[in-house]
Amino acid sequence: MGSYLTHKQIEHMDQPGVHAVGNPKGLYVRIRKGKRGYLKQWIFRYMLNGKARTHGLGSLPTVSLAEARRDAEAMRAKVRILRLDPVGERHTARQAARATQTRSPRQPSFRQVADNYLKTHKATWTAKHAQQWANTLNTYAYPTLGPMPIGSITTQDVLAVLQSIWTTKNETAMRLQTRIETILDAAKAQGLRNGDNPAAMKGNLRELLPKISRRKRIKHHPALAYAELPAFFERLLAEAGDAPRALAFTILTAARTGEVIGATWNEIDRHNRRWTVPKERMKAKVEHVVPLSRQALKLLAQLPADTDAVFCNPSEKALSNGAMAAVLKRMGQDNITVHGFRSTFRDWAGETTTHDRTVIEHALAHQLPDQSEAAYARGSQLKKRQVLMQDWANFCWPPAARRKKVAAKPTAKKVKP
Repeated sequence: MGSYLTHKQIEHMDQPGVHAVGNPKGLYVRIRKGKRGYLKQWIFRYMLNGKARTHGLGSLPTVSLAEARRDAEAMRAKVRILRLDPVGERHTARQAARATQTRSPRQPSFRQVADNYLKTHKATWTAKHAQQWANTLNTYAYPTLGPMPIGSITTQDVLAVLQSIWTTKNETAMRLQTRIETILDAAKAQGLRNGDNPAAMKGNLRELLPKISRRKRIKHHPALAYAELPAFFERLLAEAGDAPRALAFTILTAARTGEVIGATWNEIDRHNRRWTVPKERMKAKVEHVVPLSRQALKLLAQLPADTDAVFCNPSEKALSNGAMAAVLKRMGQDNITVHGFRSTFRDWAGETTTHDRTVIEHALAHQLPDQSEAAYARGSQLKKRQVLMQDWANFCWPPAARRKKVAAKPTAKKVKP
């Protein structure tokens, strides 16, 4: 075929073996027959210190003839002028890479660091808080960030996780951002990362994510209309067990689920008609005193007082977070939430009563000032809240005489002929 082969000639060659290409000297094409045709590989042959050496230069069509000639020319110059051995250099480089890999173990993944973080800290968290961390990471972070080396995660990687839920589930997205940032901070403290935290908001994600108004971020819990509450409450009282009693108590006190299921008898002061919720169970981390209506005390009188927890399951353990929600589902009211009854109370108080707005907000334990909570408990605010909560209880669970009058009212109406 001549001393200098062209690219087209080599493409059409179908003779297995090693063929000299020429220009430069030492460049060959090795042809082998495979299952899908002929495999053609460039090689450079040379002599050094009396020994024949062969160095691969890649295969067609990945490496063109022109590229193979250029690389072969460079190697030829190394051998002839510098007396270097390209094959020896490649062998030395591979050994160095293996040694580096041995000295530097594989970097842990984001998931490995996150799992270790959870194991370390969950002993100081509530079971609910630990589960929320795990659920958030499992659902949103791990599918993308989980297998990534902890040191290689960038702002764009974090952004890809947050953008999908930033506008639709903003509260969840903000919690997720905080948790990812915390894990990456922990990785840096362990020497697994360098530089700025790619999950930080200030000067970073805040400039890349759309701003969501506070009003849009607020999650409104499905609630029962207050006009429907007395009829619902009467049905609720007909349900057996501690969970329905707990739900009724939750409604009467306008409290949160965690505050009620964690209630203990030593927090109840029947004489002064008060329930003192310690700050550890309050959202604002401030002790909260709840005035107890006559109806709330009547509910408590129906419960055994020989357990630590006020509301227990059959095994005498405190109720779970989902116990009251299960009551709603059993009653065919799974379209509303336990927390929604706080909204029902707020709507009733604001639309049908003359109680002061600040008294209503204090009854809901909204934005309580840390240093003055004790003063509110002793002063007029507590007295005003006592009146408010009694009015609310009378609306939810009216006295027997009024219940009979309300029940009789629809049938007492006569229609004129």
